[in-house]
Amino acid sequence: MKDLFTRRMIALTIPLTFALVLIGAGVRDRVLDPVVSGGLIAVLGALVAMFSGTDKEDKDDKSKKP
Repeated sequence: MKDLFTRRMIALTIPLTFALVLIGAGVRDRVLDPVVSGGLIAVLGALVAMFSGTDKEDKDDKSKKP
């Protein structure tokens, strides 16, 4: 995932959707289904792992440039 625009859009939309679902459930005074909340937390965890991982290809490419 090297495209900066794609990374930023994913980093913005997923947490925003998570917050909107939680706010919507709170406003409507409903309990959020455990499957939905667990899935959202899993997606957020996957995003953190994806963005915090290091890319060996990126480091190798930068070291080869003069």
